[in-house]
Amino acid sequence: MLHLNLLGAITLSDEDGHQVRLPARKEEALLAFLATENSHAHSRESLMGLLWPDSPPDKARLSLRVNLSTLKKRLKPLNADGLLSTSSLEIRFCADQCVLDIVKFNQLLRSGDGHAHRRDELCDQCFLPFARAVDLYRGAFLDGFYVDGCQAYEEWLFMQRERFRVLHLDALEKLTDYHQRRSHLETALAYARRQLEVDPLREPAHQRIMQIHLAQGDRAAALRQYERCRAVLEDELGLAPSIEIQELHQQIQARPTAQATAAILPVRTSAPSGQVNLPVYLTPFIGRQDELDLLAARIHQGTYRLISLVGAGGMGKTRLVVEAARRQVDHFADGVYFAPLASVEQAQDVADALASSLGVTFRAAERTAQDQLLDWLRPRHLLLVIDNFEHLVAATPLLLAILHTAPQVTLLITSREPLRVQAEDLIHLTGLPVPTSDDLAAVGKAAAARLFVDRAYRVDKSFRLNAD
Repeated sequence: MLHLNLLGAITLSDEDGHQVRLPARKEEALLAFLATENSHAHSRESLMGLLWPDSPPDKARLSLRVNLSTLKKRLKPLNADGLLSTSSLEIRFCADQCVLDIVKFNQLLRSGDGHAHRRDELCDQCFLPFARAVDLYRGAFLDGFYVDGCQAYEEWLFMQRERFRVLHLDALEKLTDYHQRRSHLETALAYARRQLEVDPLREPAHQRIMQIHLAQGDRAAALRQYERCRAVLEDELGLAPSIEIQELHQQIQARPTAQATAAILPVRTSAPSGQVNLPVYLTPFIGRQDELDLLAARIHQGTYRLISLVGAGGMGKTRLVVEAARRQVDHFADGVYFAPLASVEQAQDVADALASSLGVTFRAAERTAQDQLLDWLRPRHLLLVIDNFEHLVAATPLLLAILHTAPQVTLLITSREPLRVQAEDLIHLTGLPVPTSDDLAAVGKAAAARLFVDRAYRVDKSFRLNAD
């Protein structure tokens, strides 16, 4: 069976390990896209727009046909004729005909689903699959690969790289925690260092290494790690280490070696420690359980970190995202924030508005508000709810810059119109279902009716739902 690896440089090999060369970049781009997005067939028109956006339709159609034909010819000697299923309208990658590293990677990371422990922990049954998963990660998704003149493809490529990068780092953090809690200190140290190889600015990994060195009785190494952390943050971002790391550093300095090792216990970096500035409502949240479940699933899945809830005015978008965000507080170490933009008139003011909601104060007059905001967000793991974005779509590049710069930030947007970018996961919100039954008990169970009764009762305490 054919083996296709997309983590690291793209490689295609037969079951004996002999690699197949794909000399044309568009062939590689086409194969990688179809393999990654293998859950459904893709129209030829969509692929033409993705890889030949500036070509006339006839020329783009011919280019797709030629590249597809050449690709199938290269696969035929490998007994992989069934890898690509084609028709006059659609093309589909048949994942069951190939060993695909990203499929195996995702399967291994789902091995802990359903286990009776926290999502941010590993048990003795799921730690080994996670170790196998991180070993599959040979490098960034399609490392070094690019396609000139294909903005939509490059945007898709960026999102995939970030998705797998975040999954990889999360797995390394869980493995570090697993081994540290069991006093497998050398193994824990190795996994923490692997985190820094991927992201040298990852503060929780620096903190872990300091704690592990202390547990090993090496106070000097812990202090050296702090200096490395301080230097890289200062050089790259102009920032000081987090309050938690500074406090740990002060505790180490203030105690003799033995006391420091005994007294400073590992801090769970995955525990929620951030701020929450969500608005508080005086009325209960009613209904929308399906939508809440959907939003929670999309946020946890991590495939998209820009989630837009789109609907007409008055549909309850704001209340829904606030309730959804409130239920995510335990999952974002640096907090859950709400940024209302209804009063912001110009796109160039969005960065300042977001900073205000995040509690960020800009100091360097010579640097733009956007640059300072991005610097502040980069090392943080947080959920940012941005409300009423429909009149500020010109600021969409700022949102994309946040996704690019801050790989642990998730954006949840409300808008009357979609942003229409590939990085966006779109959820449409409609009105609550209206009960059609005449049965009073059935009507009383409907969310729309319960919401109406609650609001009416707040106006008139004598109001009761009746058959009239």
